[in-house]
Amino acid sequence: MSTTDAVTFWDGVHAARLAAGDPQPNARLTETVAGLPPGDALDLGCGDGGDALWLAGQGWRVTATDISAVAVERADAPRRIATGPGGRTAEVTDHVLLIRRTA
Repeated sequence: MSTTDAVTFWDGVHAARLAAGDPQPNARLTETVAGLPPGDALDLGCGDGGDALWLAGQGWRVTATDISAVAVERADAPRRIATGPGGRTAEVTDHVLLIRRTA
């Protein structure tokens, strides 16, 4: 599958889904990370940003990306922006969801 085909495919998958009002993190992620101190995280294939936004809310610095612009644009909805300890918030730039310190 070419990159163009993959983008078309995943944009179609995400466009066909109802946008989650509150994207949830993967349960395995929350279990695994629960006892770790916040640090840097890279979320490849972030979809609508549930994992990245949850991590940011826990104080992590996250860079998340997805091949689908449709998925990442949904993560940019104001109701989905996470503000965590230290003033970290989510910002979408092109196909990358950045969690950065703003304070």
